[in-house]
Parts: sequence; structure tokens; C-alpha cells
Amino acid sequence: MTRAVNAICLKTVGLKVSCLIFTIVAFCPPSATGEAHTPPEYTISSSHPNDSAMHKDMLRCRVLYAKVNALFDDNFNFTSGPMMQMLTEIMDITMRYPGADTLLSDLYGKMAICYQDLGKDEDAVASLRKAKALRKNKKPDRSLFNIYLTLGNLFMKSYAYDSAEYHFTYIEDRLAQFRGLRKNELHRLWNELGVLHYNYGDHKLALNYYQQALQNGLSVFPPQAEQIVMVQNNIIAVLLRLDRPHEAIRKYHTLISYGNTLPILFHNLGKTYQRVEKYDSALLYLKKAESLASDDVLKIKLFNNLAITYIGLKDYDQALRCLDNAILLNRRFYKTKNAALAYSYMNKARICEQQHKIIEALKEYQAAIRVLHFDFNDSSFYTAPDDLNNVVSRPYFFECLHNKAIALRKLYETSPQHQHLQASFIHYEKAAKMMDLIRKSYSSEEAKLLFSNHTHMVYEEAIATAFELYEHTKEERYKETAFAFSEKAKMTVLSEALGALKLKKLPGLPTDLISEQAQYKRNIGRLLVRLGDTRDSAVSLKIRSDLAASEIALSKIEDQLEKNKRYRNLKYDRKPLGISEIRLRLQKNEALIEYYLAQHDAFIFTLTADDFTLHRVPLSSSFFDSFEKLKASLYAAGEGVAYRGASPSYTVYKHLVEPVSGLINDKKNWIVVPDGMLSYIPIEALVSDTAASRFVIEEHAVRYTYSSLFLPAADETSSDGSILAFAPFDHVKKMPDIHPLKGSGKEIGALQGTLYYNEAATKTAFLQQANAFDVIHLATHAETFSEDPLRSFISFYPGLQQAYDSKLYMPEIYALDLDKTKMIVISACEAGSGKLMNGEGLISLSRAFAFAGCPSIVTSLWKADDELTATLMISFYRNLKKGYTKDEALRNAKLEFLHAGQDHRLRSPVFWANFICIGDASALYNDSTIYTISAIVALILLLVMVFLKVKKKHRPVPAFSEEELN
Repeated sequence: MTRAVNAICLKTVGLKVSCLIFTIVAFCPPSATGEAHTPPEYTISSSHPNDSAMHKDMLRCRVLYAKVNALFDDNFNFTSGPMMQMLTEIMDITMRYPGADTLLSDLYGKMAICYQDLGKDEDAVASLRKAKALRKNKKPDRSLFNIYLTLGNLFMKSYAYDSAEYHFTYIEDRLAQFRGLRKNELHRLWNELGVLHYNYGDHKLALNYYQQALQNGLSVFPPQAEQIVMVQNNIIAVLLRLDRPHEAIRKYHTLISYGNTLPILFHNLGKTYQRVEKYDSALLYLKKAESLASDDVLKIKLFNNLAITYIGLKDYDQALRCLDNAILLNRRFYKTKNAALAYSYMNKARICEQQHKIIEALKEYQAAIRVLHFDFNDSSFYTAPDDLNNVVSRPYFFECLHNKAIALRKLYETSPQHQHLQASFIHYEKAAKMMDLIRKSYSSEEAKLLFSNHTHMVYEEAIATAFELYEHTKEERYKETAFAFSEKAKMTVLSEALGALKLKKLPGLPTDLISEQAQYKRNIGRLLVRLGDTRDSAVSLKIRSDLAASEIALSKIEDQLEKNKRYRNLKYDRKPLGISEIRLRLQKNEALIEYYLAQHDAFIFTLTADDFTLHRVPLSSSFFDSFEKLKASLYAAGEGVAYRGASPSYTVYKHLVEPVSGLINDKKNWIVVPDGMLSYIPIEALVSDTAASRFVIEEHAVRYTYSSLFLPAADETSSDGSILAFAPFDHVKKMPDIHPLKGSGKEIGALQGTLYYNEAATKTAFLQQANAFDVIHLATHAETFSEDPLRSFISFYPGLQQAYDSKLYMPEIYALDLDKTKMIVISACEAGSGKLMNGEGLISLSRAFAFAGCPSIVTSLWKADDELTATLMISFYRNLKKGYTKDEALRNAKLEFLHAGQDHRLRSPVFWANFICIGDASALYNDSTIYTISAIVALILLLVMVFLKVKKKHRPVPAFSEEELN
């Protein structure tokens, strides 16, 4: 045999079997004693008319079958041609007698391996289908396991991912029924599932499967075995996809230092050096791989990646020669459309673009699209298929649509014809739809966040294109589409999570699955916390294994839930609200201001009950300088440090607010949808008038929302306003690294509710009662890690247990169910700050509470004085009790600081602007004063009526005139 191991659909030298069969496919496993196989179901009725001929056939069959199995057992040490002759002869004999279905199934399976080795994949698939048909209605066994596994492999190799997934999932869902499976077979299954999800682009789930494959493999093979090296190679490939190229380079060098000379390792190391733009090193290792490679699939990949390296070195002639070789070899090897061929055309298009040959580039992109789509064959580069599902590879198809949209825009810039810009816009629309399809296939929030971060630029370009078309045509549809792009770019992952949270009570959903889903989420949260807390490598390895298994199990549960079409549709089809619907949700005194920050421009959308506008504001270098100075003034100010943000604040105001001030200044309440770095700065802290030193807050109440999708459809009904509050560090004994918050006791002491101080303010008490109150108030310490948000936590009283027993970490908050909670106040430093992710904003503790279902969050962006924070919070709740909405209550509390004549330093926004209101701002309480006055008036009227009635009985007179009554 000549085929070798395929990892991530690439082949390498060294083994005598194709990709997905890098351990023996034991359709009929050898006996424990190592004796020759006996053909299964070979017992044939002795009543056969020619017993002598049958006996000869049986002897011949036994001899041949023993020889076949011996060769298969010897690491597939055979040549496929002669092997096929023996298998065919056994098949001819077996077909003469009924009742040998299991033997025939085994023979078809072995034939499939030979066909695959001979490059006859279609014949291999046909043989395996016959094998599967003969096993119909049979109990699951190892033979059936390997039939399905190999079929899945072949379908994946031919880019039929749906068929591959069906066969792999069939095994995975029935894994407990396949008795007697060996760990090396499970090793293969987990690896194949990893390859499948890698090809889908769900790299986080792929990594989980690879970890499972590695764990099973290490219990069977030595660490340096090729099977283990190939799984490690796959894991490193995922690291590259997760934007960790330097870590990937180190790990590849480690594998090679062990003496591994697999060409795939050198190929992937060269490809990784491309990512860090070290093209000389990339060329060195790709050439090394080329000298070792004998597999056609790997050679095709090598030619493509050599071309990319030459493009990086500006050697376009060499790059084109490599691409032509890749295309020629691809057409000889593959009989169907495939992603590798499309990749070659896409790279040719890149060369044309760099040489400013835009028309030629568009033709190459169109060729790639035709190769990627099974049914689309239009050669006009103005067109693209409407059906986005019937494609070879979704990630490649999305990349091709996006690159083609950019090229069409470049064509418009050199030849400003409307059809070029319109065609670019259409391709951006299709690319955005493709992004939605890809995101839905991802199982983890981490994978979705990473995808959103990578694809954010697509929306920026799409909005700019839509805006330009609107300017040229004045057609409202382009303005509305630009807004829809802006909305889709914001908080997609959060909106999906909240959609799923609200759907858990959907009729028809299995309650046991919902319960399991919640349990796995909590377990994953705990494991992530423990993983971050341990320094023991053995413990860490065990936790990672448990984490991978839990995340895989959770993805399977969610797959089952999504079989409910209504659940899936309501979870994912959360389309941006239409302009008319948003207007209906806005009060007369409200304005929605949504920002989208591009590289050099700010797109500002304003919506009121009566109007909808779109402005593009160029962002000068002075804006970015002023923004950073303002941020530094707010976040870095401390005791004795003067606030120097007034001037930069006004510059930011002139860029972000002044261009639309004429449209929104008459609206008392502003609802701001920030974007990108704007999430760090509260709009209400901007100076609107330097001469009068006035802040935005002096004219407007400001609240924030993640997107217009989170606008409430109607006013929330009033609640009883029950409060659960914690102050773990009011008066604490001497503890290392723990600072008392002397104002926190006073802060929650002013509240009427269930209050926990010091030793009683534990994490356990919080978890037990969190979803039983309307309001949760946390006056405590918090710590945010911007580079590793999952390590961020909120502190409760530390006991003698492990550190994680007193800290509520972000993964644990995600797993909470707070759908009954009306508001959370996180009176802790920097709880609203975190890592900035394009498309999802700040990955902060406050966002985690929103993820858990709480519709309204009051949180802090930066550190502030403990005593002043307590004063601000007491005023905030006092205003809430008066019946004010949350944003107005917070504004009034801030204005008390701002206008505190006895302490001029409190005019500095450092002391009052750090707290912001996110989400639903509806009032929590009815105004008790109004109720009291109304009750008194009603009582007086009642007494007057009684008095008049009594008087009328004793002194009958004509009816009183109004004058007499007055």
C-alpha cells in the first residue's frame, strides 16, 4: 500500500494506510491467542446438494481468509492489487452460499481499504455502503463501528461534511452500545470528530475532541508513536487558529526535536511562520516538507502554501508557478469540487490584486466561488449564489465572498460605476449571512467570540459601502441596512445566550435536558475556576480532560435541544429590530444613539419616535489622542492627582455628540449603544460647554444598552423591590491582600432587605439566594483581568477553604440563572471593565451578569473612593424609592455630587461618573409620596361625600349650585 496517515485531511508518509485508518480497522478482530481468523457466520447448512464442493470451498476460503487477516494484522503490510484478488476470490466463494452476511460485510470493509489505497474512493464508499446494508438490524459491534467510522472518513475526505457528520454522530450517539471497543478505536473516533469540527471552523470543540483522542491514545501508544504525534500536530493546528502562533511554533519545534520527520510537521511549521510573516523561515520548512512528501494531497497543500510564502516575499512568478502546479495536481487527484482547488484560485486572485489587476482578480475569485459551490457555475463576477448552504467549505466560501466584495469596491474606486458598488454591497450582504451560518455551527461562547473578533472588519466595510450608496441614491433601504449591519455586529453571542435562557421554558422541551444543560454549565464553570487555580501539571491535565468531556457533552445536549425547530429559530433568528419597531419602543423624551467605530470614521445612528438619521464623522488623530488622555484622567486619577480631562473631554464631545446634538438635545433621556473603545468612557462625563464647564449629565439622563434588540417592548411592571445585599469587607480582621471597605456597611445598611455583613457574606449564601430577590447589591472587591477575562472575579468573605470558595469567577456567573432578578448593582471597582472584543464590547463581570439573564445592571468602570461610593449609592436608592427610573435615579445622585457646593473637588467626574446604568431602566418602585397624597385626597373626598349625604337627610333644600359649594 502507498497511502499514509491523514491528519486534518492531509496525508503523510510512514504508515501503510489512509488518513482515517491509521490503526488496524478490525472488522473481524484477531483472537486473544493470535490465531488465524475464522470467517464469521461461515457455518453453512449440511443439506447443501454438493457437500464435497462446499467442503473444498470452505477449505480454500479458510486458507485465503487467514492469509488476508494475517496481512492486515501485520500493520497493513500488503499490496492492494494482490489483496483485492484474494478478497474477490473469497467473495466469489461466499456468494455461492446463503447466510454469510457478516463475513460479506467484513470482506466489503477490507475491499474499501484497498480501494481507498488505490485512489478509488468512490468504489471504497460503494463497498462500505454494501457492508453497512448487510449489517442492517444487527446489534452494534466493532465491525459496524469501523464501517461507519471509515465511511465518515471517506465522506470528509471528499468534503461531504454533512454525510461525514451523520456517520460519526451515529457512532457517538450509540457509543455505549458498541461493546468491546478498544481505546485505539476511540482514539480514532475522537480524532476524526476533531478533524470534522476543525473543518467546520469550530476550533474550540475540535480541540476538546483532540484532547480526548490524546488521552485515549496515550493509554495505548508510546508518547513518541506516530499516532500520538499526529494528534499533537492537530492540537497545535488549533492553537494557530486560536491566534496563538508563537506557542504553536514552540510546540512544533519540540515535536521535531524528538526526531519526528513527518513532512506534515515541517509543512505546518512553515505555514505557522507565514502567520508571523517570517517568510524565509516559512520557505525553509516548506521546502523540507516538499523533499519528504510523497502524498498527492500533501503536495497540493504544499504548493498552495509555498505560493503564499512567495507572495509574502513578493516573488509573484514563483508563486504563480506553485499555484499552477497545485491546480494541475488537484484536477488529476480529485474528481469533485474541493476547498484546496478554491484556495489556489483565491491565492491567484491575491497576486492579481497586489499587481493592481482587479478585473483578473475578480475572475479568479469567481472561479473559486464556482469551485466552492456545488450547483453554481455562473462566470460573471457580478453574480454570487443565493443558496449559501450547498457549499464545500463554509469558512472558505465566506472568505471568498468577503475578498470579492473588497475587490469590487476597489474596482469602483478605479472605475466609479454604480454597478460595481452595488455588486460589492450584495457580496457584503451574502458574506454577513454566511457569517451567521458559521457562527450558529459553533458550540462554545469562546469560539463565537473569537469569530466575531476576526470578522468585525466585514461589518465596518459593509456599513461604509451602504453609507456611500445611501449618499449617492438617497434610498432609505441603504441607511436601514447600514443600521442592521451595525446591530448584527454587536452582542450577537450575548443575544443568542439570552434567547436560549428565555426559551428554556418553551413547551415541548425535555425538562431533563434543560436540567442536564444547567448542570454541565455549572460544572464547566467550576472546572475553569479550578484550572486557573491549580499549578500541579498532573491535576491540570486531569481537569482539562474533564473539561473537554463536559464541553463535548454540553454541545451534544444543545444539539438535541436545537432539534426543536421553534427553539432553534427563536434562539438564532434574533434579527435586528426594524426602524419602525424601535420607534414604537422609544418614548417621546428618548433618543437612541448608536455608534459604530471604523478605522478612520465614526458612524452615528440616531433614532427618536419621529426620526432616523445616519452621520459619518471623520476621526482625526486629535480625537484618538484626546480619547486616551480622557481615559487616563478618569482611570488613573487618585488621591492628590488633579483631573485634567476637561479639554480632551470636549474634543471627544465635538466628534461624538455635537454632530447630532441638534437632533437629540431636546430629548431628556439618551440610550447609548457604544462600540469598541467607547465602552470605556461614559458619555455623561463629556464636557458639552467649556465656557460654562457643563457636562452632558446636567441636561440628560444616560443609560447604555448592548444593542437596540435589548430595548424593552413595554414598561416593566413594578415589583416589590426586595433586596439581597452583601458587604463582606465592612470590618475585616487583618488578612493578607484584603483591604477593608469601611463605607460598604453604611452603604447596604441604608437598604431595607436581606443584608449580609462580613463573615456572613459568603459565596455560598449568594449562590443559594441569588435568584429569589428583585435586587442584588454587591458592595465588595472585584478584580478584572483584561487579558484573561475568565480569571476575573467578585470577592465574598474568605473562609478557610480554597480561594475559589470565596470568589465568584466569571465562568460561574455565566452559569447562573438570574431570570427573576430585576437589577444587579455591582458596587465594586472596575466590574464594568474588561477585555475589549470587537463585536461584543467589554468582556466584563457586568456582561457576565447580563449573560445570566439580569436585564438591568448598575456597575463601575474604574476605582473610586469607598466613602463617596457609599454616599452615591445611598442617594441612588433614595431616588429609586421616589419612583424614578434607574437612569434618572443615578443621574440625580450624580448631580448631588456635581452641585455639592461645599466640596468643589466633587465636580470632577472621577468621583461620580464611574457608575453607569446598563439595560432596562424602568422604575423599580411606585412613588410612595404620590400614593400617600392620593390616599389623603381620596379620604377627604369620601368624608365630604358622607357629610353632604347626612346633611341632605336632615335639611332638605334645593340642590347646591357650584358657586355655593365653592
